[in-house]
Amino acid sequence: MTSLAARVSRVARGVWPLLAAVATLLPLPAPASPPVAPTEALSPAEQLEKFRLPEGFAIELVAAEPEIQKPMNMAFDARGRLWVTHSVEYPFAPKDGAPHRDGLTVLSDFGPDGRARKAVRFADDLNIPIGVLPLGVGDEAIVWSIPNIWKLADTDGDGKADTRAVFAEPLTLPLDRRPAWLRSDGIVMAGSWEPLLFRVRRDGGDGYAPSAEQLAAYQREQSPEMVRRLKSLGVNFVMMHCYKGAGREAERKSMEDAVRFA
Repeated sequence: MTSLAARVSRVARGVWPLLAAVATLLPLPAPASPPVAPTEALSPAEQLEKFRLPEGFAIELVAAEPEIQKPMNMAFDARGRLWVTHSVEYPFAPKDGAPHRDGLTVLSDFGPDGRARKAVRFADDLNIPIGVLPLGVGDEAIVWSIPNIWKLADTDGDGKADTRAVFAEPLTLPLDRRPAWLRSDGIVMAGSWEPLLFRVRRDGGDGYAPSAEQLAAYQREQSPEMVRRLKSLGVNFVMMHCYKGAGREAERKSMEDAVRFA
């Protein structure tokens, strides 16, 4: 008499080849699309040809690598020169202890085609410099570089900053250590509220799944306590944004949180 175990074994030996054949015939699932479509880098001249402008408009190349990296903020000074902060790192700041590779460049002597024929690196060793304001005749500037707002100055006339002083420190400073203008005028805008997916992409994680630490930090930023703290510091406007690279559906929760936080 054949045992039950022997009969099950014979059935299994007959079924597995059939399952393997069926699996071979089934189409493989399509791979997930990357959050940012990969493309080959274009030269500045090639990129100019890609722009589609309204009738009557023109676009000119003012500066490109290696004079600048990813441009961030720009402002003209009293001499008509264009100050541009630019970044290698953006949007993810370097880890603690890593060198800062971002800079501030002054562009001038613009040709008939709009191209700057002179580019002078006013300052190096900056960290995500998202703001710049030239002062006076153009030998000083106020620049944001994590974690402070700095005042840079060229004291010997060579076009490059040789002094750097903290103009304003982070808002976590006690009231008695803040500059007088900050104590009296308050803040118009303070930093940027980070959506959860941005934090995951910046700090690393398992795909788009936040770690417990990342989720806890995100929830602290959304709390009523944080709103009260910002108000006590004099903040009356907070910029919010969503990380577009993940897609609208992935960011829906972040958008809902932003509305609730506001």
